[in-house]
Amino acid sequence: MTLRIGTHPNNPSLTVFSRRAGVRESLARSGVDVDFFAYNSGNQTIPLFTAGALDIGGTGSTPPLHALAAGLDVVLLAVTPPRPDRGGLVVTTDSPVRELAELAGRSIAIMPTSWHPQLLVESLGSAGLAWRDVTVVELNDATARDALLRGSIDAWVVTDPALAELERETPMRILAPVSQHHSNRSVIWGMGPAVDGDLERIAILLGVIDASDQEIAARPDEAARLLVGDGTDPSGWARVLAERSWGLRRPDDDFVAEHQRHADLLVEAGVLAQPIDVSKAVRGPAF
Repeated sequence: MTLRIGTHPNNPSLTVFSRRAGVRESLARSGVDVDFFAYNSGNQTIPLFTAGALDIGGTGSTPPLHALAAGLDVVLLAVTPPRPDRGGLVVTTDSPVRELAELAGRSIAIMPTSWHPQLLVESLGSAGLAWRDVTVVELNDATARDALLRGSIDAWVVTDPALAELERETPMRILAPVSQHHSNRSVIWGMGPAVDGDLERIAILLGVIDASDQEIAARPDEAARLLVGDGTDPSGWARVLAERSWGLRRPDDDFVAEHQRHADLLVEAGVLAQPIDVSKAVRGPAF
């Protein structure tokens, strides 16, 4: 059976992996047939799983929580180490908002179906605010950037390289850094019917993806060129890749505890449709 793997620009790990020369042939020699399906945004991952178009995908840590709350048979296969990328919840330096508590009654942009709600709900709670105390607006990066620069929204959850591009237009102030409120791990996950009966080949695949991640750590410039393709300056991504932690590990107790806490907060906020048990999704193979 061919394993269908989704790739998109919001997950550099799988995108770089899919673009390495000879990766399909190398996997085939180990008895693992793969087919890569490229799409343009991580927030399309759940619909693609629902449609049966993917067996395995990679996103931030929040989309699997949404999928679990929607009743999908999610298997959390692997996670990265924490990734405290530069950025977080930001405002322009001329904004009157200087502390998190001053966001009450104001608008905050987040990317739809991303890890942003986890950062936001934890950040707001640290300032004594609830989700209902702010207006959360789901916008893609380009629209959020323009809205913030025009003053149409008050704050934005954003990290490099998009933050660095924004700072070329105007100075920014980080109210809640990623490293302070969220581990920002990437997660590789799949659907139970595809995973549960194929654990041996899944383990081989995860080992090869982990090796690709180690190559990203060793050669970030090369990985950035694979990531952006021809005709685009890779320097911004090269710096981001060089500063990130790489490699895969099986989801551990700390991961489950953090994401169960966030899931409970998101259920309370009405972001997730129903309570979930994150630990039941951790049943993938060792690798």
